[in-house]
Amino acid sequence: MDQRTLVGVLVVLMFGGFSSVVAANPLDAFEVGARESAMGGAGTASSDGIAAMYYNPAAAGIERDFVLLFGVSANEDSIEVNGTDAEIDAHVRYTAGLSSALPLWDGLGERLRFGLLLSIPHGHFYDLQLPDEQSPHFPLLDQGPRRLLASAALAFELFEGLHLGVGASVMPHVRGDVHIDIADEQGDNNASVLAEYDVGAEFGIRYDVLSWFSLGIAYRMAKESEIDIPVDVRISDAIPPVYARLSSVAYSMPHTLRIGAAVSPLEELGFSADVVWSKYSDFHGPNPVVWVYDASGRVVQESRAASSPLSDTLAIHLGGEWRFLEDWALRAGYAYVPSPVPAQEGAANQLDADRHCVSAGLGFELQLDTERSTQAIELGLHGSLMLLDERSFEKTEFLPGAAGFPSLSMSGLYYGAGAEMKLRF
Repeated sequence: MDQRTLVGVLVVLMFGGFSSVVAANPLDAFEVGARESAMGGAGTASSDGIAAMYYNPAAAGIERDFVLLFGVSANEDSIEVNGTDAEIDAHVRYTAGLSSALPLWDGLGERLRFGLLLSIPHGHFYDLQLPDEQSPHFPLLDQGPRRLLASAALAFELFEGLHLGVGASVMPHVRGDVHIDIADEQGDNNASVLAEYDVGAEFGIRYDVLSWFSLGIAYRMAKESEIDIPVDVRISDAIPPVYARLSSVAYSMPHTLRIGAAVSPLEELGFSADVVWSKYSDFHGPNPVVWVYDASGRVVQESRAASSPLSDTLAIHLGGEWRFLEDWALRAGYAYVPSPVPAQEGAANQLDADRHCVSAGLGFELQLDTERSTQAIELGLHGSLMLLDERSFEKTEFLPGAAGFPSLSMSGLYYGAGAEMKLRF
C-alpha cells in the first residue's frame, strides 16, 4: 500500500467515525416557518416571533405573548445529471422554538424580548460529505440541509414601531490529531477531535412606518465550519513515517443583506417583498485538501479538490396573505434565486441552476378563553415547488476520462411540504 492510498483510507475512516458531531446553518437552501415558507420566503418586513430569527432578528420582538413552536418539513428532489438520477437524499427536519419577554425592570419588560430556534435533521445532527476532485455535486442544495441549526435573538423596541434586533448562530471549527503506529505490537495508536465553536452575528431593523406599511433590513455575517485533521502513521522501522494533514471547509455561509417591505391595503389582505443580496464570491464549498509531508515538514504531495469561484447573487421573494373567515389565512408566494455557480469549463463539477420557487399554504388560529390555559393555537401548512432551470456545461479543457467531459447537463425540481403548530400563552 503506497503512502497516498494509506492516507486516503485513514481519512475515510476518520470521517466515518465522527461525522455526526458538528453543526452549521441549513436554511439558505430552504425557508423556515410555515407562514414565511408559504409566502415565498418574503419575511424581512412581515415575519414576526420565532421564524423572524432567520429573516430579521428585529422582528422577533413583534409578538407579545409567550410562544412555543413545533414543526416538521420534508423536501425531496427529482434532479437528473446527464439523464441519470442525481440521487440526492430526501431532507426531513424537525423545528422547535420559543419567544418571550424579558421583564428585567419596570418600563422595559415588554420592550425587550428574546427567542430561540432549533432545527434538527431527521436521524442525525450532522452529515458531512466531502466530494472528490471531479464528482458532480450540489454544494448549495445538498450539503446545507443535513445539519443542526441553533439560533438565538434579542429584540428591543426603541420606540413605538421601531424594532432593533441582534441574533447569533453557532458554527464549529473541528480540530484533531490521529496517530497510528503499525510497527508497535502494543498498538500505540490514538486520536483526538475537538469542536471549537465560533459565534456568528446577525443584525436587523424593522420600522412600522404606518399601521399598514413596514420596512425591514437585516444583515448576516459570513461564517464557515472548518475541519483540520493532521495524521501521522508509522508502519515499521525500515519505512519512514507518513505525515499528512486534511483541511476543508465543511460548510460556508456568505455575507447576506436582506431588504424588505410589507403592505396591508386591507385589514385582511397583506403583501410582502424582499430583495436578498448574497456575497457568494466569498463562499467556500466542501472541497478537501490533503497534504503529505516528509520528516522535515516539507510537502511532498498535495491533493486538492477541483473548484471554481462563485458569483454574488441578487434574489427576489414575493408573498401574499388573505385572512378570511376571521380565523383562516390563505398564503402564496414566489421566489427567483439566481445561481452563483459559473460555467463549469474545467475539472470542477459544482452543479446548480437558477431557481423558480412557487409556494402556497393555509393557516388556522383557534382562540381559547379558558383561564390558566393556552390562549391560542395556530396551525400552519405549506407546500412548495422549486424548479431548476435546465443547464448545460461544455468543457473547454481536454479531460478525457474525467467526469463531466466533454459536457454536463442538469435539470429537475425540488418539492416540499410541512406543518407547524404555535402555542400562545
